[in-house]
Amino acid sequence: MESAEPYALPAIATAAIACFMMVAWHLSGCHEAMFPEVAAIAMGCLWMERCPWRTDAPRLWLSLVAGALLGYGLANVAWPMEAKLVLAYAAVLVWLSAWRINAAPMISAALLPLFLGRGATWLYPVSVAFWVGLVLLVACALASARLRARVQFEPIAEPFRKEVLRISILVAVFAALLLLCRRFAPFAAVPPLVVAYTAFSDVRRPVRLQWRLGFWFFTVAAVLGAFIAAQPDGLQAALLPLAVLIFAWLSRFGEYFLPPAAAALLLAPLAGNPSSYIWQVPVGAIVFLTAGRLLSLVWRVRESSPRRPA
Repeated sequence: MESAEPYALPAIATAAIACFMMVAWHLSGCHEAMFPEVAAIAMGCLWMERCPWRTDAPRLWLSLVAGALLGYGLANVAWPMEAKLVLAYAAVLVWLSAWRINAAPMISAALLPLFLGRGATWLYPVSVAFWVGLVLLVACALASARLRARVQFEPIAEPFRKEVLRISILVAVFAALLLLCRRFAPFAAVPPLVVAYTAFSDVRRPVRLQWRLGFWFFTVAAVLGAFIAAQPDGLQAALLPLAVLIFAWLSRFGEYFLPPAAAALLLAPLAGNPSSYIWQVPVGAIVFLTAGRLLSLVWRVRESSPRRPA
């Protein structure tokens, strides 16, 4: 068995960052001081032996900040919420395709202020830039100490028409699922689930994703997160790092890493209403992971089928 030391340090660092975010949120009284997707970025850049995103640290940081600026701008526009969410999702997919990367956490950065529905100020993109930068600095330090591989840019090149078709189908399916979830179970469409939906649909992903384990990890994240959200403010800051360590332990010994699920854990205290969060997120996992998996299978069959001669 591999030594647990390389996994312990990143998990502790992630737990410490989560604690600092929670404390900053409660002391400032500003929900924008909290960016749950940091847990997902930490899992991808610190915990996993191979980063699931084909990008380097500067491109990942710029993409997250750009997503936050997009979410900040749309949050202050008086358009229907569903239209803003779909527009933000489509814009992020176009950005990622243009940059030839698959930095899916950018989706969460763009959707989070819209999903919370509390408006946004300039503090939100600043907060995203700070917390993401902090995680990437830790990743660079671990890489310099040879405890982790350095995050490297591996450009994704796809034909233009194929990318347009892929983005169009992803956006159309997302719009349909969004309308359904927001009507009956709003927390079933939390941003981490949208990130997972996009990842599960990607046949080019460098890590293996499993539907059943994905569902259980989102369920564990929802249960842990809802339990913390139901506690008093002072106790939340103490319990959140412990929950992050438990989640890291489950990921390590289960040999399965799903970064968006870690973000769903941190999102629960920010989203509120734990009694709804605890069951709606697992329901959303069934819906979005299944949709992503089916799209992946369809595209895989389409690519493997012989083409007719012109």
